[in-house]
Amino acid sequence: MKQSELLIIIPAYNEAENIVGVVDNIRTHYSQYDYIVINDGSSDATRKVCHEAGIRYMDLPVNVGLTGAVRAG
Repeated sequence: MKQSELLIIIPAYNEAENIVGVVDNIRTHYSQYDYIVINDGSSDATRKVCHEAGIRYMDLPVNVGLTGAVRAG
């Protein structure tokens, strides 16, 4: 993790097709900040994609919605 004062929290629910692009954009344009993807109980391959792409993520066992995912972050 970087020494920064900002953490970008990325709530994700069934975003397997998009999450790599979102994280790549953050890594490219906001590399000075840390990020974490909150996988909000997705039923698609979001977790697998994050894992395989080396994306920092946290899995929630059930969908708790946007507010719950941000709180978890």
